[in-house]
Amino acid sequence: MAENIKLLRHYIFIDPNDILNDINNNNTLNEIKKIHRSKYTNGEIIKYHGYNDIVHLLNNHDKELCDLFVQINHNYPALLADIGRLIILYNYGGIYHDLKFTSNKKMINYLNSVSPKIELIGEEHPVEKHRVRNTNIIALQKNSKFLKKTLEKIKIKLIKSKDAFGSKKMFEIGSGIYIKKFLNHKNPHVYKFPFANRNMISFDKYVYSKNIKTWQSTNEYIFQKG
Repeated sequence: MAENIKLLRHYIFIDPNDILNDINNNNTLNEIKKIHRSKYTNGEIIKYHGYNDIVHLLNNHDKELCDLFVQINHNYPALLADIGRLIILYNYGGIYHDLKFTSNKKMINYLNSVSPKIELIGEEHPVEKHRVRNTNIIALQKNSKFLKKTLEKIKIKLIKSKDAFGSKKMFEIGSGIYIKKFLNHKNPHVYKFPFANRNMISFDKYVYSKNIKTWQSTNEYIFQKG
């Protein structure tokens, strides 16, 4: 029996200090899982993905992009997750949330009301309405053309960024490409929606404190040297 795409909830957990670890045995993630389980009570299907899972999906999708991905400096876990969320949604469909977010019954009701033609829904920034964030993304179809083209643009940018360094470049390669492409696309079946302002998602300060990404400010090379 196929899983209901509208019920899928995807999370990524990457520890830059032990990137190849088995996430199922990580104490921090196991604590976060308990919090998530207490909030998901409407039949949601929760999936957690680690670095190795993302590598596997990328290898099956685009070997060249996968080879670039595994060369990325582990001290840029946000960039790894930026790419990871796109290939996960491309492969499975469903909803991607950063670990600090959960969605509720209002999200399910909303998704049950939208047209089956809808391909992708991005998160409208809760304050600056003209912006879109990549912390919460909905893919209502597998093999989204929008996501495929975004991954292709990221691959091209990675190829051109072999000597790039710093958090600004990291943003340009990952989040920046997704956001720019989203704001400039012409696809009527891809749009943004105010999840936060419609009370469809919740932010958990405790989870954020357990998984805070202070290492994003590093100025190391984006690609590992040597």
